[in-house]
Amino acid sequence: MKKKPVKNRKRELKSKRLFYASLIFGLLLVIGSVGFVLFRFFTPATYISPVTMTAKPGKIQTIPQSDVFVQDVRKALAQANISYTNVQLSDTMTCQITLSDNEEVILSTQKDISVQIASLQLISSRLTMEGKRFTRLDLRYDKPVLSE
Repeated sequence: MKKKPVKNRKRELKSKRLFYASLIFGLLLVIGSVGFVLFRFFTPATYISPVTMTAKPGKIQTIPQSDVFVQDVRKALAQANISYTNVQLSDTMTCQITLSDNEEVILSTQKDISVQIASLQLISSRLTMEGKRFTRLDLRYDKPVLSE
């Protein structure tokens, strides 16, 4: 039997390696695609809200009655010795308070009132010590938004 020249053997070996490498790559691509599709269909969807709320997952959030909520806010403001001129519900999710110095405070109806009023009291006292005032304070989010 006649031996093939070295060049031809190297060329055949190179083409076999290329064939097996492309076959392995194709199989990995197919397995990865099938795994991704199975993962997407059998994993429950989790959506992250851009606005964080304090409600526990799985519990139904109830919208507070407007009169009861406003009375609770007025009571909490009185207990914290914060003078105000007006308390009203803007919509089902927000409560707007106008303080005696025409400062506006926005609260969330979905969060604990006492925590929000305590935050208002702390922020107001710190700004008073620094000699600054605010025009609008939004306490609906995790970090208060302050407008001077």
